[in-house]
Amino acid sequence: MTRAKGVRCTSKLETVIPFVLALLLAVPALAQVPADSLGPFLPPEPFAVTAVPADMLPLLTLAEVTALVLDQNPTVVIARLEREIADNDASLGNADFLPTVSLTATQRRLASFGGATQIDRSSDYSLDLAAGARVTVFEGLARVARYRRLQSLAEARAFDAEATAEAVLADAYVTYFDIARQQDQLLVLREAVALSEERLQIATRRRDVGAASDLEVRRALVDLNADRAVLLRQQNALAQSKALLNQLIDRTDAAFRVTDSVAVDTTLALGMLEADALDAPDLRAARASEEAAELDRTAVRREFWPRVDLTAGYVFDQVTDPIGLTPGQAGGFTYGLTATFDLFDGFQRRRRLGNAALRQRQQALVVDQTRTALLTALESTFAVYERSLLLVALEEANADAARQNVTVALERFRLGVSTSLELREVQRALIDAQSRLVAAVFEAKQAEVELLALSGRLLPE
Repeated sequence: MTRAKGVRCTSKLETVIPFVLALLLAVPALAQVPADSLGPFLPPEPFAVTAVPADMLPLLTLAEVTALVLDQNPTVVIARLEREIADNDASLGNADFLPTVSLTATQRRLASFGGATQIDRSSDYSLDLAAGARVTVFEGLARVARYRRLQSLAEARAFDAEATAEAVLADAYVTYFDIARQQDQLLVLREAVALSEERLQIATRRRDVGAASDLEVRRALVDLNADRAVLLRQQNALAQSKALLNQLIDRTDAAFRVTDSVAVDTTLALGMLEADALDAPDLRAARASEEAAELDRTAVRREFWPRVDLTAGYVFDQVTDPIGLTPGQAGGFTYGLTATFDLFDGFQRRRRLGNAALRQRQQALVVDQTRTALLTALESTFAVYERSLLLVALEEANADAARQNVTVALERFRLGVSTSLELREVQRALIDAQSRLVAAVFEAKQAEVELLALSGRLLPE
């Protein structure tokens, strides 16, 4: 029995020794195998991602995006025009502070009436000239309330324009950093493609020296094509994000790149952000609208007072008659005071006063709602911001460990002590870790931008 076991052990050694010798001879020969010997399993070269290398594209900076959004975005421009219209309406003339001056000229022909004898009166005419001015000297101070209301509306439109610009700018910033995220993701996927290509080359060389089968080569090729397909899909997503950013900055040039360094501000404090949010454009616009509603109610209430107008003018009349029957001219200055008091207007003032009170109450509720929404959004976004910072630190450690694992696994696969499936598993772990890190950095930056927008600190000074 002992001898039989020895024979079986010797036969196993005789089987393993040629494989070990072939593997040892294959290792130094791997580097000497030309790339063109990979045969039909090697995918076509080159695999061009873009016609122009990414690092050769012009850099679009965040400052340029800010300037383009504020100058060219249609939504921002429309809000700015609405603010200018409100500024034009907030004038003394629109509040009836300025006098009204009118000039009237009337020329009439004198008609001749039937009779036995018709007299030619074709040159008879009457000329009336009148110039007048009217100014209100008292109306219960309703004009003061109306003028202050127009100023409050102009102030509200200015804050609305600022809030609109900040919201659009926040969308542009998030899209900008999303493009940066996708650029980083492209680098991750290109690294994955490069690693899959190296794996395919090693598998092909091992097959050529008899240390691997065609199955392993085809498996490496399938994984390589899968990585390249993911890379192409990422290119499409990047192109769509660039198109979205171009829409926000109102241009069509897609040949650009953004910064490849996304730095997250880790010094934001919730207390400071809440203090700034209470003075944010959205809340200030709501407060200005509430003040305008209150002044509107005051103006309607003061319409119950009598109105006193001062009038002054000059009147000139001239009449000509060819037969001298009624020729002549007259004219002179006129002036006086006019007092007007509406005794009954169909309860229109009472209706408008009731509506003004309802609008004032409505705007007060809008102010409370805006304040609550701002503070709630600020607290929830800050919680996301804090967790994102912790997640970035965690994913950085995971990505470093996964990269070291790939280095070890690739060397083991090159020496033939691990399978391609083990290498592929480690490679996927690296891709996932790097992708999670890129996503975590973007989420932290997105939360930072949202916090600055909610607190009114996003617009440049």
